[in-house]
Amino acid sequence: MVRILKLLKSHIILFAIVCLLAIRKSFKEVKITKIDRFVPDMKYILVWTNIYGIEEEGQKYFISKNCKHINCYITKNDSLFNDVRYFDAILFDGQDVSRDIIALPQLRSTMQKYVFVAKESSDNFPVCNKIYDNFFNWTWTYRYDSTISYHFITVFNYQYIELGNRFLWETYMKPIDKTLKSQFITKSKAAVIFLDKCKSRSKREDVIDKLKGYLSKYNLTIDIFGPCSDKKCKRKNMKPCLWRLKKTYYFYLAFEDSISLDYITDIVLYAYNNNAIPIVYGGAQYDK
Repeated sequence: MVRILKLLKSHIILFAIVCLLAIRKSFKEVKITKIDRFVPDMKYILVWTNIYGIEEEGQKYFISKNCKHINCYITKNDSLFNDVRYFDAILFDGQDVSRDIIALPQLRSTMQKYVFVAKESSDNFPVCNKIYDNFFNWTWTYRYDSTISYHFITVFNYQYIELGNRFLWETYMKPIDKTLKSQFITKSKAAVIFLDKCKSRSKREDVIDKLKGYLSKYNLTIDIFGPCSDKKCKRKNMKPCLWRLKKTYYFYLAFEDSISLDYITDIVLYAYNNNAIPIVYGGAQYDK
């Protein structure tokens, strides 16, 4: 009887071992990989699509601009970690997003910031695909209400404090001095514009044609430089054209190629930097 009990006990133990091995085999092994985040407080930013102006990797941009916080690391290497969810922010360029459905991250963390980056007008590059509804949670654009506001022009006061759009124009401004006034002696023509696009979303070419008609009554003309005219102006070397603006023309037509809220490029500075008065056309609130 004792022998039978011992034999039964050994069979029960053997059966339990077999069951345990069978159960363990039925479960898929999960490989746990340790993610090295390098510096604990570093914020890692992944550039998902090409963004103009961001070419180098690392902390250089933040250090060279004397940013208040430099614990940010920019990279285009989506394999820096084993999982894209470990990036704190991912940047998507508005032009790429608007053109087509691009390959998007398959996994996303609830803590990540997906940033929509747009330096070009939304009128030229609209985002219409519904896949991007509620996709981005931060914006970095020319709009003043963006999470991060980007501008072609920055206004400072004499103390070199950035004013943004919060400043007021002086009610009483001092007249220009004699030295500056003497530089206007050589001016003889009404207005000029440098165009790199002959057709635009804003239809600025139609506005120019109408202005030409009005000015012709007073024997005044508008000169056009660029591929739309026989007067050439190379964008890579603007110095000869800017010299002509400074010496010859009273006004510069700072006409944007598209109309979009808050969108104003640095073309208005062609006038300000060369002793001319800008005539503006665009979607920005120019008084601000």
